[in-house]
Amino acid sequence: MNTITTRSQFRLSKITSRLLFTLVFYGLFGAQTTEAQIIPGLGGERAGTTAGSFLKIGVGGRASAIGEAFVALANDVSALYWNPAGITQLKRNNVHFSHIEYVADVQHEFLGYVRRIGSFNAVGLSIVALHTDDMNVTTEVQPFGTGETFGFSDIMIGLTFAREFTDKFSTGVTVKYVREDLADVSMTGVLIDAGTLYKIGFRGARFAVSITNFGPEFETSGTVRDFLGAPREDVDFESFPAPLLLRVGFVFDLIKFENSRALLAFQLDHPNDESENFNYGAEYWFNDMIALRAGYKKVAEIGGISLGFGLDMSIESLNLQLDYSFSEFGVLGNLNRFSFNLSF
Repeated sequence: MNTITTRSQFRLSKITSRLLFTLVFYGLFGAQTTEAQIIPGLGGERAGTTAGSFLKIGVGGRASAIGEAFVALANDVSALYWNPAGITQLKRNNVHFSHIEYVADVQHEFLGYVRRIGSFNAVGLSIVALHTDDMNVTTEVQPFGTGETFGFSDIMIGLTFAREFTDKFSTGVTVKYVREDLADVSMTGVLIDAGTLYKIGFRGARFAVSITNFGPEFETSGTVRDFLGAPREDVDFESFPAPLLLRVGFVFDLIKFENSRALLAFQLDHPNDESENFNYGAEYWFNDMIALRAGYKKVAEIGGISLGFGLDMSIESLNLQLDYSFSEFGVLGNLNRFSFNLSF
């Protein structure tokens, strides 16, 4: 029986690896990447060519504080966003919430839940929302408003399954529904995230690859009107590709003592709608309770230095981790992220 189980796991591992290789190959050389090169600074001419841009907003105070170099480190519920294979590192049930005061009074939230299934499997549910208050409709002759308002909101709902094939190798896949609404026009799509995590076994080193937002183009529908007071009409809209993103990361322990440790993380991002960029960050835990973090990420004129801290507390059978990050956001100002992760 053990031999049969081992063979089944090996075959499933090969199938998963081939699927991920196909997705990674597509991410590097597929649609919308014919002009891309694995060199930072090139590919900026592709900016603004995709829909679903809210899917690119990172989640979690911890990940943001280390410059979003998190694909190989992701070992909390926010792994649902960064690398679905990472949720296999959670040995208990967990819930995670993060909030960002984004630019122009826009709010961004992430809610995730992970549950262990047996000794090797984990499943997760994630929700991402981007929204703001209703805005006034204005025209050239009524610049202060017409009395009408319109709304704007984006949402993503994802279901994740991950499996730990060995004590060193894990994979995970997320299927997610995405919807964007602006006034009377909406975009919808179904996308896939996939990732792997490999524990090298030396100084806590881990190597990871993930590809996110793989799938068909967004379908657009809705009504518009030529001028205020005119009847609304159905329009044949164009379809737009999703923001496909390949992440390759590496993390290792710089120092490790009984109650304190420091790590370094490095990551290459290869998007289909922007130039490639390198992210890197560091994290130091003191007495397994207080974490100090710093990182750097910059794409074009956006981004820069990030800083943050975390607190880890246990109350009876519960474990609570609170995280905060401050990130430079170029000409758009700075971003503050807050998150908590509850393990039970």
